[in-house]
Amino acid sequence: MTRAWKFAINAVIISLLGLQALASFGGLHRFRYWPFLSYPMYNRPHFKGEPVARHSLIGILDDGREIPITPADLKLDFWRYLRGPVRAFEKNEPHSLLAQLQPFEHRKRITIVWVRLENHPVTLVDGRVTDLPVESKTMALRPPS
Repeated sequence: MTRAWKFAINAVIISLLGLQALASFGGLHRFRYWPFLSYPMYNRPHFKGEPVARHSLIGILDDGREIPITPADLKLDFWRYLRGPVRAFEKNEPHSLLAQLQPFEHRKRITIVWVRLENHPVTLVDGRVTDLPVESKTMALRPPS
């Protein structure tokens, strides 16, 4: 192996270790340890008694009917549901949320005027899963007709 190859291999290894060091201190991406360990279970620790959020969206039609909006309804997996419509709601971005809900509205032939985000948190107490009080917040998606 020539000196040039050894130097190139060492440069790649040192670069990867440098990227890992930057990622470890949160300098590259909002998910700590990205791109090496970007799994959600590694992002932050969970402690005994800490609540674990369970979010659900409910669409409210202009006639007052309520319709649940599940990840399957939006053709999303669990993580894309949380990082898409739930995050848009939490960031108070109705235009972004509306864009994500429009295909669902079109398929169901409905018009959602309000959206409610419910959190049904749980926690672990003495080895048992315990429900905590439900939290909810409602946001206008569009003006009623």
